Amino acid sequence: MPLADVRAAVRAAFAGWCDRVSLDRAGGAALAAAAIAVHANGLGGVFQFDDYLVIVHEPAVHSWAGWFQDLAGGIRPLLKASYTLNWTSGLGLFGFHAFNIAVHALNTLLVWVLGRRIFAALTDWDESSRYTAAFLATALFTLHPV
Repeated sequence: MPLADVRAAVRAAFAGWCDRVSLDRAGGAALAAAAIAVHANGLGGVFQFDDYLVIVHEPAVHSWAGWFQDLAGGIRPLLKASYTLNWTSGLGLFGFHAFNIAVHALNTLLVWVLGRRIFAALTDWDESSRYTAAFLATALFTLHPV
């Protein structure tokens, strides 16, 4: 079999899969971009409400040594680690907001993948309906303010 025929056979075998992967990537990219675009106006914001208590006036998040010292008796160590990472990065408020927007965009991608898998189980729905349902569910997660 000539190499050109092998390539054609491989392309034909994976054509639908490649289209679906491209569509999944496009949907995920659009949703992640929406998460960033919608929340980007917060990049210039200031600390609010309990931020002063749990970040600004909390020495346990101002250095990694403080974080390690607080680890034994503290609560929510992963959250405090993110505060410490942001505080020690030197990027100030912008860094806090940019980090949180990036985490939200990554969570959006995780919800997208999960939604695609959940809705794929609905075998009585056509592919377009399953894709649309997953997209709308992820968009609701991404764009809703709660």
